[in-house]
Amino acid sequence: MKTQTFKGSLIAVLASMAIMATPVLSRAGVKNFMTVINGAQETPPNGSAVTGNGILTYDTATKTLCYNFSFDGAPPLAGGEILAHIHGPAAPGVPAGIILPLPLGNPKTACIVNPAPPFNRADLFKGQYYVNIHSGGSPAGEIRGQIFRIK
Repeated sequence: MKTQTFKGSLIAVLASMAIMATPVLSRAGVKNFMTVINGAQETPPNGSAVTGNGILTYDTATKTLCYNFSFDGAPPLAGGEILAHIHGPAAPGVPAGIILPLPLGNPKTACIVNPAPPFNRADLFKGQYYVNIHSGGSPAGEIRGQIFRIK
């Protein structure tokens, strides 16, 4: 029951953030994205109690990708965080190669001007990227979240 309440609250918070950010981010060229991160989306799915979320923007005029990912859980990541990446291109549940490395730590917040290949804006816009947080207990990935465009 506690997990369902948290997930419902998380979705409400993300929706509110997207709505509040719309006037600021609705400039021509700025596209908004979001993700919900959990063990159920891992390949293969797992029972991790850690969940998270992310908000991303991509400015087509300046070619700048900005992201803010955070996660929390009790217990925390099994064995601690060891790696974090954006992967793709891949549909939900399908593994893929690394597109962008992410810094360790929580939250993960940065902007990247003109992300280097293999980053592909079209794959981001098609929902073909996902964030993956790797832990010592699950080195192939403990939590994952597909990145979707907010229309």
